[in-house]
Amino acid sequence: MGRLAGLSYIQIIKILKTFGFVFHRQAVGSHEIWFNPETNRYTTIPKIILMICQKEHYVQF
Repeated sequence: MGRLAGLSYIQIIKILKTFGFVFHRQAVGSHEIWFNPETNRYTTIPKIILMICQKEHYVQF
């Protein structure tokens, strides 16, 4: 999943804002697109990350 694996949505948003990203728009499903006007770059993040660990057992990060 990358360097942000294990972080909550709130923690990821705080990091994005620290680096100058602003919410751009809602994407497909639970994903959001964030934009950094200083670097002219976009990033997509999932709003809710669910992983299936075992049968019918879900863990939310």
